[in-house]
Amino acid sequence: MAIPRVFVSSTCYDLKYIRENLKYFIRNIGYEPVLSDDGAVFYDPNPHTHNSCLTEVPNCQLFVLIIGGRFGGEFNGKSTSITNEEYREAIKRKIPIFAIIEQSVYSDHFVYTSNKNNK
Repeated sequence: MAIPRVFVSSTCYDLKYIRENLKYFIRNIGYEPVLSDDGAVFYDPNPHTHNSCLTEVPNCQLFVLIIGGRFGGEFNGKSTSITNEEYREAIKRKIPIFAIIEQSVYSDHFVYTSNKNNK
């Protein structure tokens, strides 16, 4: 039986400790973690490296999205981030998605929505 593969999507450097802990957890439950900064993504030298991550998403059975305080890199010059495009690819492929939101981001969003109509 094939081992389920779990794509972990987030900005890398600011969330490296969360990503590392998640990788350890995924391995401990017997699944294969797929992280772009861990050598699990094949980078084709011809197209842009961003496309390599999107190509890897359909090869996974689960998708974990980590939302932190950084936007990250723009995807091939678009106004969306690489992480956002990976997330959209998972939706398009109907891959189950689990989202982890950093507490500070969730708190900032609450403050924003509570005050967005204030002058």
